[in-house]
Parts: sequence; C-alpha cells; structure tokens
Amino acid sequence: ISLQQAEKTREDLIKNLATLRINLQQMELDKEIKQVELNDIRNVLDEKLRENSSLKKEKMNFIEKLSELERERQEQQSIFQTSHRQSSQDEEKSSTPTTPIEKDKPD
Repeated sequence: ISLQQAEKTREDLIKNLATLRINLQQMELDKEIKQVELNDIRNVLDEKLRENSSLKKEKMNFIEKLSELERERQEQQSIFQTSHRQSSQDEEKSSTPTTPIEKDKPD
C-alpha cells in the first residue's frame, strides 16, 4: 500500500512539476512582452522629450528674434522722433523773421 501511495505521490509531483514549468514559461513570456511594452513606452517618452527640447529651443529663438525686432523698432522710432524734432526746430528757425538790430536802423 505504501508503494502505491509513493507511486501516486510521485505522479502528482510530476504533474505539479509540469504545471509549474508551463506557468514559468508563461510568466517568462509575459515578462518579455512587458519588457517590449516598457521599451516602446520609453522610446515614445524619449521622442517626446526630444520634441519638447526642440520646441523649447525654437521658442527661445523666437523670443530672441522678437526682442531683436522690438529693439530695432524702438531704435527706428527714436531716430524718427529725433529727426522729426530736428526738422521741426529747423522749420521754426527759418520761419522766424529776423529783425534788424537797433543800431543798424537808419535815424
């Protein structure tokens, strides 16, 4: 009887071992699939980071260009105002009649 029980226990252990091997193979396959998914996610994130970095560089270049254009606009406006003031002063000088000095007047 104990020989039969030992044989049955042995068969049960063999079945359990086969089941454990199948489970292990499935777990390894699942692990590989998860690793591939993780790598895909990592690649997408890396790409997004590169895009983000590129967009930040473009944004900085754009802001720099805008600042440069604003400086140029202010310089031109300043030049225009200075020129306009100068020409206004010149016009005032030429439109103001000169009066003769008292001693140049005939008596």
